[in-house]
Amino acid sequence: MSSGKYGIVIITIVVGYGYIWWKGWKISDMMFATRRGLNDACLSVAKQLETLYSSVSVTKNVYPHEVSGNVKSIDSKFQTVHHVVRSLKLKVKLRLAG
Repeated sequence: MSSGKYGIVIITIVVGYGYIWWKGWKISDMMFATRRGLNDACLSVAKQLETLYSSVSVTKNVYPHEVSGNVKSIDSKFQTVHHVVRSLKLKVKLRLAG
């Protein structure tokens, strides 16, 4: 590459950084993800948790005597995680919309 091409690259980087600085953004604020990607990830985790939760519920109903009292503890933990994922999904949607 000639020195002229290096100069163009350097000028482009400086102008880009200046624009980011002027807008008040930080490089760390820039997440290289799209709305759709974040939404798909949230939906995927939610589906997996719902599948796991339904499997635990079915197992609990089919084998009530084999399953010990620890299932109640695990069940409440799954409900907590499920609630956290749903609230995180809502927060992501609100942040992306705003």
